[in-house]
Amino acid sequence: MIRLYKHILLSAIALAAMPAQGSMVACSIAKHAVATTRLIPASAAPKMLTRVLTTTQKTHQQIQPALTRNHDKKCKHDSYTKQHSYKWAAIGAAVMLGHTSYQVAQCQEEEKYTYPFEFESARKAFYEYLKARPWGNVSKKYMEEYENKYQAIMQKWYELTGLTPAQWQKYMRDNMDVYNSTELEEINDITVNLPLEKLLITKAHTIMQELGLDKDRIELTHGLYPFIPVAAFSHHILINPEGVKIFCENTEQFQAAFLHELQHILHNDVIVSSLMEKFYEDKKNISYTAFVDLMKQFSHLREMRADILAALVDPKYAKASIDAFLKFKNPSPGIAMLGALSTDFYEEADSHPSFAHRVANLNQLHEEMLAEIEKNRAQINI
Repeated sequence: MIRLYKHILLSAIALAAMPAQGSMVACSIAKHAVATTRLIPASAAPKMLTRVLTTTQKTHQQIQPALTRNHDKKCKHDSYTKQHSYKWAAIGAAVMLGHTSYQVAQCQEEEKYTYPFEFESARKAFYEYLKARPWGNVSKKYMEEYENKYQAIMQKWYELTGLTPAQWQKYMRDNMDVYNSTELEEINDITVNLPLEKLLITKAHTIMQELGLDKDRIELTHGLYPFIPVAAFSHHILINPEGVKIFCENTEQFQAAFLHELQHILHNDVIVSSLMEKFYEDKKNISYTAFVDLMKQFSHLREMRADILAALVDPKYAKASIDAFLKFKNPSPGIAMLGALSTDFYEEADSHPSFAHRVANLNQLHEEMLAEIEKNRAQINI
């Protein structure tokens, strides 16, 4: 839209220049318009539009006496110039307005649903990081696969709600304040005012530093989320030290769990699902069965995507997640409590795929990563 303001600014100047008596004046205004739109800050374009129109009116008032004085000397020439100034200014305005219409269409085309929130640049950087790993081809394969699955689910969402991607983005932007206040209430309900262990903070920050993430942008909080050692919100990660002790036997298992939760932040998972639920409650004209089924698909997808993308950071994290999930196959009493959201190793819960499903996918990924490393090693030796 900022680019659009600039093109409207040019069009307005071209239109404002039409009454100017003479092509030299029109040319001068047009040249100044081009220079202005290149130099002004993008955010100033709307205000600049009003200022330019006002300035142009004053310019007309200033040049009118001079043009009148010259009228007797160059009556015929001025008449010819006037006709053609109107003609070319009108053509210029039409071209500008046509270009503006093209920009509107282009902006609308660009408003396909992606990830419109504050961690978009961090997500893109993380994807580039994964592509640059020694198993980069495996990373590309899985990133494309899960992006296609995600877009397919979003398409189902549009069909279910009757929204366009641009309308859905607008709804999310318009309701972010509501989401933020609701999230803050929930976080306050499940946190305690106790400092986190420095060792846990160090382990978390080590991962963020490795990925190039600003540790100050994501708040680490001492959480008491039931059954879960680590949980993510829009830019908070809650760490339950007691859950970590039960669930994570070593640093790799904690960091794998932390990496998993980072994916939810980078992909706005909690924001999107929460606003989907809000939209459903607001409209009340969407099939309940269809909505619940779609939300289950989305929940399973985002959990599997978080597993896979976290594991792509390093094969050791794939192995760590596999080992952690296998604990639920024959769980100890403590592990059984942590697994209360999916009490059976083979059970598909509404919020998460079964541990059996997740282990199978991670095993396949782990084998592909190791095979890619071996292939690269062999090529180097050749």
